[in-house]
Amino acid sequence: MKVIIYTNREGILVVVNLPGIGGDIEKKAWDALPSDAINPRLVDEREIPTNRTFRNAWLDNGVAVDHNMVKAREIHKDHLRQAPAPKMRDQVDIDFLKSLEAWLAAQPNVSLELRSTMVKKQALRDVTIDPAIEAAKTPEELIAAWPEILK
Repeated sequence: MKVIIYTNREGILVVVNLPGIGGDIEKKAWDALPSDAINPRLVDEREIPTNRTFRNAWLDNGVAVDHNMVKAREIHKDHLRQAPAPKMRDQVDIDFLKSLEAWLAAQPNVSLELRSTMVKKQALRDVTIDPAIEAAKTPEELIAAWPEILK
């Protein structure tokens, strides 16, 4: 099946599914495109990625639908930031705990268990600081760049 793709003024790739191809239906679809549609073209729906994880990073490079990896990285980082939310929900509690942890870290007799917990909490805070995120060249590599602590 064919679809029409174009980029809107916000830089988002829009996919228009056609219920049928040819004749009046296709002409009506083309006529209904917004006047500011950028580079509209007819493509086979198989060119559209099936994985929608980075949907807002899709782009039309004129030959195929690809991913803007800069946008995909930011989407991935947002996903990582949301993952620990149940573990550290309230910012006031987070600020309090950071202060308490800083004080505890300076104490000579803090238990090994408490130090281990503080290290884990810092790792949760640092989930977006991962060289694998910046090194990712494809959406699949980006999905694989999921820190062990969040698994």
